[in-house]
Amino acid sequence: MSFLETARLVFREMSLADRDFVGSMLSDPEVMHHYPQEIVKAGAEPWIERQLGRYRRDGHGLWLVLDKVSGGAVGQVGLSMQDVNGVREPEVGYLIHRPFWRRGLATEAATAVRDHAFTRLALTSPRTASGSSWPGARRPRTTRSSCAGDRLHELTRNFMRSPPLALGDSDRVRQAPRSRSG
Repeated sequence: MSFLETARLVFREMSLADRDFVGSMLSDPEVMHHYPQEIVKAGAEPWIERQLGRYRRDGHGLWLVLDKVSGGAVGQVGLSMQDVNGVREPEVGYLIHRPFWRRGLATEAATAVRDHAFTRLALTSPRTASGSSWPGARRPRTTRSSCAGDRLHELTRNFMRSPPLALGDSDRVRQAPRSRSG
């Protein structure tokens, strides 16, 4: 059952029935480039089990993101609690499977989750991560995809300083000016 939607995306809790998609995404070395370790397809079940535990414990976790038109999975985006200097803080995390890159889906989904965190869950300080800020993560490459991730981090930092969109407006994506560095 979905609980969050944008103009192009639908969010729902993961289930073990999502093993094949999650395994395919997690075992893609490009998708997992910023994670501290690569995960093989067999790692999908424990990954999903961890999300199921987060749903029970925290009321949220990483959610499966579906294309609204086709109904097919495109990635996972959601909130997970992270230990930051001894304090549990909510973090917006995202992974979009490589066939769906370069369409603005990560930004659209992370924005919707950020707004959901502020407006419906009443959280006050979600951070954003794609894995690149984790201890032991591989150093980011300068590629279009890592630049897009950096841009999302910048967008989210700016969003955190601004008030959330009104309920129902999360399908609108604010665009920051593109930098010409590099």
